[in-house]
Amino acid sequence: MPHKRNPIISERICGLARVLRGNAAAGLENVALWHERDISHSGAERVILPDSTILLDYVQHLAIGVVRGLVVDAERMRANLDLTHGALFSQRVLLALVESGLERDAAYRIAQEASQRAFTSGTPLRELLAVDPQTAALDLDAIFDYGAFTRYAGEIVGRLGDRLRARSGRRGRAGFSRAGYDRISDGRSASLSAAAGDHTALRGRQARITVGVGRRYAAGRGRRRCPGSFA
Repeated sequence: MPHKRNPIISERICGLARVLRGNAAAGLENVALWHERDISHSGAERVILPDSTILLDYVQHLAIGVVRGLVVDAERMRANLDLTHGALFSQRVLLALVESGLERDAAYRIAQEASQRAFTSGTPLRELLAVDPQTAALDLDAIFDYGAFTRYAGEIVGRLGDRLRARSGRRGRAGFSRAGYDRISDGRSASLSAAAGDHTALRGRQARITVGVGRRYAAGRGRRRCPGSFA
């Protein structure tokens, strides 16, 4: 439909990720034999290894483009959060009531009734709790704090930064910085665009690899055939 902004690149990433997970399943099945592996293993690996590495490289290239072009509409996000009139905080209300000394079943019923009333009447849940004698003593500022849902975001992102810095150190890059990472990504993106500019080019590369592997396999099979053996 003309009014939609379809996330086609993200959809492509999700679809190719399924292919990669399927290849990973084939790789796990190759662990069936730990010694003197037969050709059922190498036959699968000749397909899944080149396909997976090319796909992964291509997906990373797409993901970089998605992140760099990401537009965040904070006002729209806040409006979406307010659609429930605060009912999304019902779990925090429940936990606060339990911590205040109520039994969980009683606390659940209070939080449930107030949340449903807020959702159906359009009255903010916080206002309903403020006038209810059973919940008026709660610390509503702490309960209705959006920061509680993102309090570990900095730590999680920090772990990613630590891993990137560690990888850059192992590769001999000194003084890792955001600008340096951007330069690395820019160079990598430029090289990727020549190798996998679009999905059609990617499929062509995979086809050529598969044909080449098949020819080498057929040639090797012919050399190994013993005199008098059947085709």
